[in-house]
Order: sequence, then structure tokens, then C-alpha cells
Amino acid sequence: MHPIDVRNLQFYETVGDSFSQTRNFPWQGWHTIVWPSQPILSVLDIGCGNGRLYPFLAKRYAKLSYTGVDFSPTLLAYAAKNIQTYGRPQDETTLIQQDIHDLPESLSSFDCICAFGVLHHVAQRSRRHQLITSLAYRLCSRGQLWVTLWQFAHDPRFARHTVSLPDEEAVSTTIEPGGRWLNFSGVGHRYCVDITPEEITQSAAMSDLRLLNRFYADGKSARLNIYLGFTP
Repeated sequence: MHPIDVRNLQFYETVGDSFSQTRNFPWQGWHTIVWPSQPILSVLDIGCGNGRLYPFLAKRYAKLSYTGVDFSPTLLAYAAKNIQTYGRPQDETTLIQQDIHDLPESLSSFDCICAFGVLHHVAQRSRRHQLITSLAYRLCSRGQLWVTLWQFAHDPRFARHTVSLPDEEAVSTTIEPGGRWLNFSGVGHRYCVDITPEEITQSAAMSDLRLLNRFYADGKSARLNIYLGFTP
């Protein structure tokens, strides 16, 4: 696992309980997405966290095949509780503790792949490109890939959360322009990087994906995230 991913995993294991308990609601932007029009949906939820996407989609589809992947056992435990609470007998649900940069070959042919609140944690452009390539490969022929880009660098509120680590020298070679360590409630810190939509759109095009939609949503400003949707 990449050194920055290790640090971010430590962050989520430290704050996972409080982080999950304050994030049980759907994102505003999920209501704007034009989801695939079909009664049955297979979805891969990358960086699924506490699995809150599952109950949101369960209200929209007669049957779901839901696979959630995350590197945090703490957050996956909350995802399991969400599935237990909202699960339906007709649905197929799978949770996998895994580095999202090393997904098993068996994960393929999904109608929809979602990476919400994920890409800003991925250090280095080459690794983000590899991830987009991997996700594009796992779509079915008419599938949809949806990602978000967190606009923290464009919101003055987050400037005060930037911290310097005592041992930052050890990971300085992996920090890129736009990268920051952000504090969370005075408890832990995680690495986040400001990513342009042009970067991700270019990576998607190199995997023969075309842009479906691009819009802002979420937060009080309704501009906290940029949503990008792609299809083969």
C-alpha cells in the first residue's frame, strides 16, 4: 500500500466511529444523477465507507447487486450494519476490505461504478489515472462511472484545517502541488489533493469513456463537489 494510503487508513481507523455517525444521509448530488434506467442494478461502490449508498439505491431499484469496497475495517463494520438494517431479501450484497488500487479480477461487468469522496485521497496523478483505467475496465458495455472531486481548496473554511506533520520530511516526495494534510475535529489528519475535472476527463477519454454529465452539488454552497459521469 502507498505510504500516504497507509496514513489515511490510520486516520479512518482513528476517527471511524465519529466519522460514520455524522454521515448517514445521502449526498445532495445523488438525487441529480440520472441513474441507469432499469429495474435491476449491479453497482460497485469504491471507497464505500459506511455503505450509505446502498439504502439510497435500494429505494430506486427493484433489485440490487451491491458490492462495497473499502480499506477500513471500522467503516466496513458500519456498512455491514447499514446492510443489515436496510437489506432486502432480493438483493445480493458483498463487502470487501481491499486496497482500491489492487481490485480482484472477479470484480467486473458492473452497470454502475461509484467513487464518491475517493479521488481526493489518491496521491499522484499517475495513480489516479491507473485507478480510472481500472474502473473503466470493470464497466459493462452501457455502464456508468460516477466520481466526485471535493472542492476543499476552493472553500476558505478548510484553510484553517491544513496542518504540518512533524515527520513530513519522510513523505515529502509523495506530496504533489495541491496536496494538503487536513485536520479533522482536532483528532486526526488525512491527505487530500485538489484535482481538476480536466485531469479526470482526460484519463477517462484514454479509456474510451465519454462524458455523460458534469455538475456541482453538496454542502451549503451546493458547490462542495464536482460530479463527473462517464460511459463507454
